[in-house]
Amino acid sequence: MTDLLCTIKEDKRELSVRMVIEAARASKEVPGEMELAPATVHRLLSHQGLMAKRPEEPTSKDRRHFAFDKANELWMSDVTHAVPVTVESQRRHRTYLIAFLDDATRVASFAAFALSENTQHFFPS
Repeated sequence: MTDLLCTIKEDKRELSVRMVIEAARASKEVPGEMELAPATVHRLLSHQGLMAKRPEEPTSKDRRHFAFDKANELWMSDVTHAVPVTVESQRRHRTYLIAFLDDATRVASFAAFALSENTQHFFPS
């Protein structure tokens, strides 16, 4: 059974795991009541080195991370939750760290703690 699955995948590398299972069932060498779980077949094919893409196969998708090359082309802001603090009224408030970052250099030109993460706290009062 394992030889049949491996042979099908070797002959047609582009087939997905489900298509390999369908081809094995179509060959009539697999009993109808035998369960072929996709996860198990994938594990078998991976152990045989048949799931890795061949280096000479070109990929159609660009998988690079999104990033600008030069400084000042894109500025972004980020907010992260910080520790709660006690304010004048003796009431505990959640705090937020707000920062402005340059995408290319990752320089944080501004960072401050605020009691809210809305746009009002981005501007001076």
